[in-house]
Amino acid sequence: MLQLDYGGFTDSRGRKVSVWSATGIKDGAKQEHFDFFFDGANQNKKRGQPGAKKNGKTGIFFLRQMLRQIEGTESLLRHTYPKVTHLILSGDTGNGFRGYAMLEELSTVLQTYGYSVELIPLAPGHAYNRTDSRIAHMNTFFKNCKSVAPLFGAYLYAQALRTASDPSITTIRKLQARSQVFFSVVEDISEDTETKQKNKGAQLDHPNFEKGHIGVRGLLYFDFSFNQDGGRVNIPGYARVRENGDPKKDDNLKYVYTWRKDLCKLMCQTCSDAKGIPVALSTLGCKKNACVTKARSDEEKDNVQSYPYCH
Repeated sequence: MLQLDYGGFTDSRGRKVSVWSATGIKDGAKQEHFDFFFDGANQNKKRGQPGAKKNGKTGIFFLRQMLRQIEGTESLLRHTYPKVTHLILSGDTGNGFRGYAMLEELSTVLQTYGYSVELIPLAPGHAYNRTDSRIAHMNTFFKNCKSVAPLFGAYLYAQALRTASDPSITTIRKLQARSQVFFSVVEDISEDTETKQKNKGAQLDHPNFEKGHIGVRGLLYFDFSFNQDGGRVNIPGYARVRENGDPKKDDNLKYVYTWRKDLCKLMCQTCSDAKGIPVALSTLGCKKNACVTKARSDEEKDNVQSYPYCH
């Protein structure tokens, strides 16, 4: 599991410094922290390096930093957890962790990097998690640092924390834990075109919901892989979702969901939920509000062919 969160600090010049932090939790392994410091977007530009906002696109950049191989070497995550092939991501519902751009990115992680992914956002008003605690420790640490000497910019913040976390340099471990600390200049992730932006925001229509539909804000569980032909596949733009993160909760059914309006128009919700994978309306001649399989036998339903890539 990776618990994600953003933190923010103010340096000695009053400029914003941000950190994207992930806490790695795995059975049989020690807890590991990954901290990426970057300059905030609202400060003056320096040497042509603009700051970045704490949003979904920045989160995508850092997630790629952890998953992507660089010059033939192992990725950071693969090097740290060599046998892991499944990721559970958790974090606040804000900061774009459950935004459409992030959902789109996570729906391609299996085919791109070889990891199946579940996203379990924390409910609004949640208690602190381990990454919240980590960032609270950072605040105390940097406050103490600035009381001794000025501290300027994300690079020096990362350098200070890296030094304090290095057991070969210091034995003071009260505030720090196993850490991998980085400074990054966030690369721009191209903005979606206006057409693509308008295409996002489809709701999940189902009579089980009080209003007959539910939006992405009402969902607290996403599984981005599907069973197909005896294996697991990503289908870009789709996920299996639940209203609640706890699978043991009564009536916490799993639905097939797409946040893209063009794909939503092509998918039969009833058939897709029954098969656990997107099924096109055209497969059996269903209509958006009239699924023909409701009147057919279970044997006929088993013959429904999935529609793996809805374009």
